Amino acid sequence: KWLTDKLGDKFMNIIMGIATVLGFALAFVIFFYLPVLAFSKLNSACSNALTPWQGTIEGVMKILIFVIYIAIVSQMKDIKRTFMYHGAEHKSIACYEAGKELTVDNVRNCCRFHPRCGTSFIFVMLIFSIIFSTILSKIFPAISTPIDRKKDSSRQIGKSLYLILSNAVKAYSNFIEKERLPE
Repeated sequence: KWLTDKLGDKFMNIIMGIATVLGFALAFVIFFYLPVLAFSKLNSACSNALTPWQGTIEGVMKILIFVIYIAIVSQMKDIKRTFMYHGAEHKSIACYEAGKELTVDNVRNCCRFHPRCGTSFIFVMLIFSIIFSTILSKIFPAISTPIDRKKDSSRQIGKSLYLILSNAVKAYSNFIEKERLPE
């Protein structure tokens, strides 16, 4: 209370900045570092026999982490209600895009899944990432060669960031091109 009285809106801006940085850090650790670390341990236990399937295995881990995260978060009362509103929003948009009058009956009959939903986009990105990195590691085997983490950790991080960014740019541009709002 005292901080809010003294700093006002600046305090909320500071809190939002900290929350954003922590959110990105947590997402990086959960969706990037954890699958790489888990694969590295699993691959070491299998005498590096899984190396050609690194992209596929890490991708499946990312999907599992995401599904488990959504399942856990959806158990929270407020989040469950938010998801309900989110589904209702999808129905309303589907009704509007179908050219129907926005009435409760018309909206109720529409689908709650929407092709431009951010959650759907995350699933598309994860699946695209698995396919893309698996194909890329087959075309360029050097990408998926085991490395000494102590010597080449920056190479691995750079390689992974390249895959993440290239997947994101390609998938997002395809997503936007195919799913434009009707004029």
